[in-house]
Amino acid sequence: MNPTPEDPSSAAPGLFRRLNPARLSDVVGDFDDADAAAAEEAVVATTNAYPAWDATSITERAALLLRAAANLRQRADSIGAAITREEGKPLARAVGEVVRSAETLEYFAGSVLQPTGVTVPSLRPGVRLETRRHSLGPVLVVTPFNFPAFLAATKLGPALLWGNTVVWKPSPHVPVASSLVHRAFLDAGIPQGAVELVLTSDVETSRFLVAHDGLRAISFTGSTAVGLAIGRAAAERHVRIQQELGGKNVLAVARDVPVAEAAAVAVESAFGESGQKCTAAGLVVVDAAVYDDFMAQVEKEMSHLVLGEGVDPEVAIGPLIDAPALEHVHRLVEASVAAGARVELEGVGENRVRLEQGYFFVPRVVRLPSRLTPLQTEETFGPILTVVPSTDLIDDALALIRASRMGLSASVLTHDLRVAERFVAGAEAGLIGVNLPTTGVEFQVPFGGWNNSGGPFPEAGPSARDFYTRNKTVAVNSLGL
Repeated sequence: MNPTPEDPSSAAPGLFRRLNPARLSDVVGDFDDADAAAAEEAVVATTNAYPAWDATSITERAALLLRAAANLRQRADSIGAAITREEGKPLARAVGEVVRSAETLEYFAGSVLQPTGVTVPSLRPGVRLETRRHSLGPVLVVTPFNFPAFLAATKLGPALLWGNTVVWKPSPHVPVASSLVHRAFLDAGIPQGAVELVLTSDVETSRFLVAHDGLRAISFTGSTAVGLAIGRAAAERHVRIQQELGGKNVLAVARDVPVAEAAAVAVESAFGESGQKCTAAGLVVVDAAVYDDFMAQVEKEMSHLVLGEGVDPEVAIGPLIDAPALEHVHRLVEASVAAGARVELEGVGENRVRLEQGYFFVPRVVRLPSRLTPLQTEETFGPILTVVPSTDLIDDALALIRASRMGLSASVLTHDLRVAERFVAGAEAGLIGVNLPTTGVEFQVPFGGWNNSGGPFPEAGPSARDFYTRNKTVAVNSLGL
């Protein structure tokens, strides 16, 4: 096991420290660690700002989102550099994320003139029935470290467009990137009280916000365990919640697809962003007839990978986010090997760092036994490709999806339409791909998982409006009294 790097020093009281996960000698900074009092100030600010923001015309709110999108585009290089330094992903991907964030805001702003209600005939003479959508009020948005700009845009965009004010609590791992994204909104002319940023590493402050009666909805992206706990807290207050949680995503590889292309899809699905995606491939089920050829091609793909710091343009695999994440993936591998799994492949084409300088984990390919191991039931969130040969591909793939009790993303690689349709129909997951990686998000369609991977409200696309607004049915007697 690689030695776990330690924080060389601790921040002063009332502050939290962020280190560059690729180079622990690089202190990103010490940041004010918001307590309950600071969180209360943010809630009060959004509560006070809500009436005026809700009364602002929706076309004006959309125009402000377009200005925020323009700011993100203009500042993509600087925000991307902050993401790479704080989170570790390759710089090109980080800059691309910021551009996609701008596109997301542009999509939501462009949806402003779409119908939001319906007119329905009444059984009563002279009466007109119509439905309208209304904002909820101040809401809480909680975003993770792995896509600090994109997920902020995905949540803040529709929340603000539909007239809500927002308390935004990002991951403490990305304070600079989150602050720069927040500044892009404020510089667009969105009032300070309409979106309040709460930077905190304090779990109690987060619990305070989740339990706050002044916040009328919660949108959370993060781990399943935390999401379920937040869901229970939201149920006690009877407020709606949007949960985008973990995944144990299955990629099925049929015998009729070129193994070289299939291996490339599998490696990208498992190792992209160092595996720190909720849609990363957690299990790759391969038709036994092509298993050996597939593994040979995976080894070839891995020989092209470069491990190192994200500022290096040739690096594909960066660090994990922190020491607990590094310990987690080591534990999963060790426990699964003890239960009968076997490490088939380990390594990259070139390693450009000392592993101990940051939270680096060398990519591995692990063959799983027939019985369950931690790598089959727990979200990995690291560069581990787990493989299972199968003589009954679709049945085995669907069974593994069900056994995980999650259901975020699943994909099948096949040229047989009947096989593809059987997989699509049977997969208990909210996102299904055919001849595509398990990863990849488009903002114009709903994004949400089934079972323990999500809740009743997907995000993105037209589903965002349904979460951030509530329905009002209006009956008008045009004949008078």
